Amino acid sequence: MAVVPFPGIIGRVSGVAGERFTTAEVAASWGVPRTTVVSWIERGLLVAAWTRHGGYRIRLKALRRALMDHPEVAEAVLRPKLKRAKQQSA
Repeated sequence: MAVVPFPGIIGRVSGVAGERFTTAEVAASWGVPRTTVVSWIERGLLVAAWTRHGGYRIRLKALRRALMDHPEVAEAVLRPKLKRAKQQSA
């Protein structure tokens, strides 16, 4: 399974620009349910291509854009990570 590069606190995603990820890969890497990723796609918050095999593929550029343009996505991804970081530093 590929690992989707996790966005840092400043909202950057690193990786190969042409790389594509499944909804399951994005969900696992970002720590959200797969159904949440699908919901973001269906609501237009995350751009993805539908494959002829019946699944979505999400480009790295679309992941960056969703984090930068949609606070709902950024908050869902970053909030648990920030909470853990705060608890570890206390």
